[in-house]
Amino acid sequence: MTVAEPSIDLRELSTAVVGDVFALMLQSEATASEQPDDGTRYPLTAAVYFAGDWRGTLLFELDYELAFTITETMEDVPRPESVDRYVCDALGELVNMFAGNLKPLLPEGTEMATASVTHGGEFSIQVVGAKASSSIPFESPHGPFRLTLVEVN
Repeated sequence: MTVAEPSIDLRELSTAVVGDVFALMLQSEATASEQPDDGTRYPLTAAVYFAGDWRGTLLFELDYELAFTITETMEDVPRPESVDRYVCDALGELVNMFAGNLKPLLPEGTEMATASVTHGGEFSIQVVGAKASSSIPFESPHGPFRLTLVEVN
């Protein structure tokens, strides 16, 4: 099944917001990659789900190295060695910032749910009813990551 592009332009979010959030919260930079998404499977995914007049999910996928750097910087704690509550808090906060900046682009009456964080080597997230999806890979000095926007029926 071919999945179309969502009705919301994820690239608009990426160019307008992601770099600013990384600069403000992490004193670092992040830019959309010039390379196409290669489908890399990341061991961590932070997600925010939308409901109401627009339904879908924003996924923030990354590796442990970047997650631990984010946590150390945002939570002002020693660098984690494993996924703990601080890592989940930091990733949840960051994906909420991305989603919060996306929300004004969505129809009025769209609500955001609480962020969730999934981690481990063998998981897959299936968004039931997905009709459109768009992924953008990013590069940062601390490692690559991907944002994916999934729109559901």
